[in-house]
Amino acid sequence: MLVSNFMVKMIKNTYTMVKLIKHFKKYVLLTIGIIIFFSCKENKETILEYYESGQIEQKYELRNGFQHGKIVSFFLNGNLKMKGFYKNGKEDGLWLHFHPDGDLSDSSFFKSGKIIYNYSFDTNKFVTMKNGNGYRISIDEISGNIEKLYYNNYVPDSIYQEWYPNGSLYCIGNYRDGKPFGIWKYFDKEGNIINEILHEK
Repeated sequence: MLVSNFMVKMIKNTYTMVKLIKHFKKYVLLTIGIIIFFSCKENKETILEYYESGQIEQKYELRNGFQHGKIVSFFLNGNLKMKGFYKNGKEDGLWLHFHPDGDLSDSSFFKSGKIIYNYSFDTNKFVTMKNGNGYRISIDEISGNIEKLYYNNYVPDSIYQEWYPNGSLYCIGNYRDGKPFGIWKYFDKEGNIINEILHEK
């Protein structure tokens, strides 16, 4: 009988210990889960920079130590100077720059820190690039002619074209390694060849 009672007590104690261990495991797992949750939580903060006068100069956001999200900057007169976006520390999306009077200066589009295109409202130049390759379209302020120039690794390369304001071709030629190359042809507004120039390396 004594042995039987002892065994019952042992079984009860063992059962209680098993329950305690199970509960302990749950609490440990819960604690680990909470630690992981808070350690993985994004660390965000908004940064404000000021002129000596106290006027806001720039406002941007940080995420885990990198610029991420919207960025805006201002002139001393309070007008918007620039606005754009960062993604994981790199320029991304549309960026706009302004003059102190509020007029738009230029716009650019970025993808993971690399410029895809840029358009200047001051010089009427449009540049589209990917890793230094692409083309630029510009309008000559004096003649009004439209120019299109291709780039290879940021250096003028391949075909060059220029049109009169009415859309007829004025000039066609080629660049090689940043310099005019080969025969360049020039036309009048009626499409007749008026000149040919040979560029040699």
